[in-house]
Amino acid sequence: MVNQLDRFNNIVTGPLHVALTTRLRSVHQCTLEFYSTFIFSSRRDPFDHEAVEFRCGGTTYRTSMAQFGSIIGLYKDEEAGNEENTGGLRDLDATERQAAWAQIGEGIYNSSSTKSTKLRDPLYRYIHRLLTYSLNQRHDSSGVVGVRDLVVLHCIHNRKPLDVPYLLLRNMHLNRLASAPTPIFFGGWVYRLFKHFANIPKSFERSPWSGRVDYHICRAMNLLYEAEDGTVSFQRTQGYAWNPQEALVLHAPPPQYQYPPQGEQGQSSSQ
Repeated sequence: MVNQLDRFNNIVTGPLHVALTTRLRSVHQCTLEFYSTFIFSSRRDPFDHEAVEFRCGGTTYRTSMAQFGSIIGLYKDEEAGNEENTGGLRDLDATERQAAWAQIGEGIYNSSSTKSTKLRDPLYRYIHRLLTYSLNQRHDSSGVVGVRDLVVLHCIHNRKPLDVPYLLLRNMHLNRLASAPTPIFFGGWVYRLFKHFANIPKSFERSPWSGRVDYHICRAMNLLYEAEDGTVSFQRTQGYAWNPQEALVLHAPPPQYQYPPQGEQGQSSSQ
């Protein structure tokens, strides 16, 4: 990757550059309240103020996808109407996926098994790695080029606009519906969102608990609904509101819910 920084900055621009390179911190109370009340209507227009709903500090808020992108810092308010920011590509159909992969990779594309090592350009392999730890975070299979990874790489390769707010919101929505023990990602973006709407208690920000949030913690707090088919989701009817009296409990989860040491199976980082 020597001498590739200029090339990276040339092909990865706009909100995608922000999403891949911004270092974020998270506050677990914010993450839990957001995910336990988050509703995303993906078929809405980018400027429909009913597209995103969540609760912050006990108050329910609704925003558009465009406003969401502006609030979390992907772009400035006046840039929300640019096609590059809110009118870009969201997905590829089966035929388009094969054509997109043929431009950048080797062999036949399979969304569940094609590895990033098959990407011809070493810089694209690096970008894919960034994706799996930022915009397209996931619990496992970080070496596989998933459909959402391919969409991003296709837009980079062809200099096409990408709807980054939509992609981030959809990934958050899928993460919310994931089954245990999938970690809960994207807490850093939630923190930015909540900082816009509320004054986050300093006791929350001084938390000594710096691990990821995952479903083991949420199950211990009775925040989850477990269906007969084994799927797990948040109790949307009640959600979770800030309660400073519970801060110490949240900061120090019971020993049986502590995370494995770094390097063991299941390791993952949360923003």
